Amino acid sequence: MGKALKNKEKATIVIVEPAATVRQMINESFKQYGYKNIHGSASLKDALAYMEIEKVHWVISPLFPDQTPNALQLLKLIIQKRI
Repeated sequence: MGKALKNKEKATIVIVEPAATVRQMINESFKQYGYKNIHGSASLKDALAYMEIEKVHWVISPLFPDQTPNALQLLKLIIQKRI
């Protein structure tokens, strides 16, 4: 686990989930573990826009195989360090 993830005050987590109630439940779970900087997105497009302006340490997302971009395309962008 990277240093930023151990420092719960600085770690940034993006939760991608279309259902607001599920997104909120995941958000609350991370807050219970002490994480402070949690951003929720309803779509990968919204998450990608956020990641272009903010440094993110974790992305929690389903695959969204029928959407563009999907989680695998997002992972490819992250690996290529475009975002």
